[in-house]
Amino acid sequence: MLEWLFGSSPSPKNTKTPKEEPKSKLEEWLAIYEGQPVKYRLPCTLAAGSVVMLAFQIIYRIHSRRYPTHEWITPDLYAKKLWIKGILGHFGKRAQPYSSEALNWLQKMVLGKVVYCQLLKRDHYGRAVIRYMKVCAVMLPNGFLSRFSTRRWGLPLADEMLRAGLATVYTNKDAVYGPGGLEGHQVIEAKAKSEAEEGAQVIEAKAKKRRKGRWVDGPDIESPSEWKRRYRLSASPEELLDPVIESERAEQIEKVNGSGKNGKSRRK
Repeated sequence: MLEWLFGSSPSPKNTKTPKEEPKSKLEEWLAIYEGQPVKYRLPCTLAAGSVVMLAFQIIYRIHSRRYPTHEWITPDLYAKKLWIKGILGHFGKRAQPYSSEALNWLQKMVLGKVVYCQLLKRDHYGRAVIRYMKVCAVMLPNGFLSRFSTRRWGLPLADEMLRAGLATVYTNKDAVYGPGGLEGHQVIEAKAKSEAEEGAQVIEAKAKKRRKGRWVDGPDIESPSEWKRRYRLSASPEELLDPVIESERAEQIEKVNGSGKNGKSRRK
């Protein structure tokens, strides 16, 4: 009677079981871990820790390791020809003609962008010889894939400077040409003389024909090595800008050297 007046107790059919809240991925992994036998938990913990440490080391080496100067680069990095990020510095000597145009072009290409550098060797002055590659367009926003895709889709800055007529091919005995090696570039140079369609020499020849950049005055220009030689022979910075004075000075030096050799031969 009381139940009828004040209401009956809820029937079992009307009761609703509370819904279980969905578990997060971390809780699911912890549940799987706790469900394993105790003897398997320690190896799983060690394996997971090793994977995390290896991933941390790889990420640090690719994205966080820094080399303040080229002196910090160890010989094993040159042997592996690793790719690193770098900044090119200059030394305070008088600039060669068209150097400002080349610098402006290079700043437009790489300033504020990621550039990867492949270590090739250390020259006799102790400087790092590096092959520069502009970062490719196929990459994630954070640059994670750029290290792997730069080799395939990267833009070699040396070739682009040659195409723009703002560089010359360095052919001295200590020259390094990247993956092709010296022999491969010698073959390309031979093909370039017959106007082949490959190699840095062909790019330079096309720039000469189009008279782009520093080739605007014709094919007979002063190479960087000749500029350095003339800089060393000049007595003052004013005379450096006068090629007539410098040519006369070079002829006098050659005459002196020639007379010295003749004198030595006569003494013998």
